[in-house]
Amino acid sequence: MGLYIKELHFESPNPSAIWDLTADVDAALKKSKAKHGILGVHSKHTTLGMLVNELAETKLLDDILRFSRVLVPEDARSTWVVGQEPPYPYPTLDFTHNCADSPLRPPTELDNDHNTGRHIRALIFANPTVWIPFKNGALELGRYQQVGIFEFDGRNGQGVNPLRERVVQIWIFSVPRITYL
Repeated sequence: MGLYIKELHFESPNPSAIWDLTADVDAALKKSKAKHGILGVHSKHTTLGMLVNELAETKLLDDILRFSRVLVPEDARSTWVVGQEPPYPYPTLDFTHNCADSPLRPPTELDNDHNTGRHIRALIFANPTVWIPFKNGALELGRYQQVGIFEFDGRNGQGVNPLRERVVQIWIFSVPRITYL
């Protein structure tokens, strides 16, 4: 039995995107040499979620991204909306949330965006953690399933908001054998 942890650090300059992490997850599993168990992929950010879905079809991913923006409006005060050319093509709404109001935000951390819609999308479309069983050192994913990240609030560092640096953890819990019921 054992516990193995791998952290992935990366920049997230795209406002909204879906990335395939399957190769990174598989590489961590291989490096651990664990044979059987369960693996968790965990996001340490509220607006970056994990998912298991078909990620090889780019048109499907585009449809999912577009649908998420139509279903959950963006804050009308957001930097994604205000002053953009061409104009923001999706619905907007007047939310009341302001990142600067958070009592958890350090006073030195600048975040002047209005991202309520992005938090709501993260609640609806992804999870902070996904769990995947593995046996004989291989992920137990279905034929079309891949492990992915859904970014809801990436920042490119331009304007008033800092570039987003993200952390995803891979937790591998191994067991010596499998007992079938």
